[in-house]
Amino acid sequence: MESIQEKVVRGRTRKRRIGLIVNPIAGMGGPVGLKGTDGFETYLEALRKGARPRAGSKMKEAFEAIKTIAEDVDIVTCEGDMGLNIIRQIGIEPIEIVDVGDDGMSEPSDTMQAVIQMNQLHIDLIVFAGGDGTARNISAVNFKNTICVGVPAGVKIQSSCFARTPREAGELICDFIKGKITRIREAEVVDLDEKLYRQGIVAPKFYNTLIVPDSSGRMQNKKFRTPSSEYSDQLDIASEIVRNMENELYIIGPGSTTQAILNKLKLPSTLIGIDAVQNGQLIGQDLTEQTLLELIENRKNIKLLLTPVGGQGFLLGRGNQQLSPKVLKRIGKKDMIVVATNHKLQGLEPQSMWIDTGDQELNEKLRGYIRVVTGIKEVQMFKIG
Repeated sequence: MESIQEKVVRGRTRKRRIGLIVNPIAGMGGPVGLKGTDGFETYLEALRKGARPRAGSKMKEAFEAIKTIAEDVDIVTCEGDMGLNIIRQIGIEPIEIVDVGDDGMSEPSDTMQAVIQMNQLHIDLIVFAGGDGTARNISAVNFKNTICVGVPAGVKIQSSCFARTPREAGELICDFIKGKITRIREAEVVDLDEKLYRQGIVAPKFYNTLIVPDSSGRMQNKKFRTPSSEYSDQLDIASEIVRNMENELYIIGPGSTTQAILNKLKLPSTLIGIDAVQNGQLIGQDLTEQTLLELIENRKNIKLLLTPVGGQGFLLGRGNQQLSPKVLKRIGKKDMIVVATNHKLQGLEPQSMWIDTGDQELNEKLRGYIRVVTGIKEVQMFKIG
């Protein structure tokens, strides 16, 4: 049996064979404030709240990159929304379809069965769209004999087996097809208990590893939690923000650094949600995309307070999908206030913050340098990559 390293260095002696798996319900809970979509009941609640599938469009964005070299690759995928519908939208036909059922509702067992069947078909690379739960399911049966790339489509993406964005996932796939990927590494698969997560308790657990391309420029880092030793720095940041608050509406994103601002105001906070404050009063708590849009309608003076994800550097698109393109276009970059301790900024590799809103035109508008409040009368200019 061909070793995983042989799969990497073989080059183009035969067509590369890529397995494509989409978890169609991944990420649906984000915009409606559910912090994830694990479990059938949560999926139904997301539907009741008006959530729409997101993972398919993320995978489509990634695979748009390979259209020009599609003849150099064989695609194996699943029925319906778990893959077939997506690649047909971009004009690619698979050489084989694995049968795991197609009822529109992807179960963990469906993903696992797809991986088992694909490994029997000698897949060179498995590309999957989902979140940490999807990565966890794949790692449970992959046994490190196939290289993987995750297309980020979930809510809580803390694992390091994902490309930073769908577009960068597409670039990695193209490089793999062309034989340009020569090194691999093990990447951690980490997942959270969603029940605890919804209570504001962030308790990540290591489950396994996946083999991924060694491309630090396009693969995301794992998330690092803010150590308790930084609390005094967070208090300084909170004091600086509160001192300069005016009568505008302040939308406050998730994170312990932004939570310190609400603590300074002696207001309740949602550690992993979106809150709103005006004139020192809490006027919205744990807001969804829809309630945010209703709140900011016909308002002119709006500020958005954000902090990047530790280790990963994501400012938008990880754990704050309530801040959708519709919401962000109403606020704009000039009214974004970024807060972070110096230690958090120094820990970002490379030295940039990142955005993944799902709207490429908006991503481009938000790129460039932005002011970051790091303490009392302390500001840094930091790059959004």
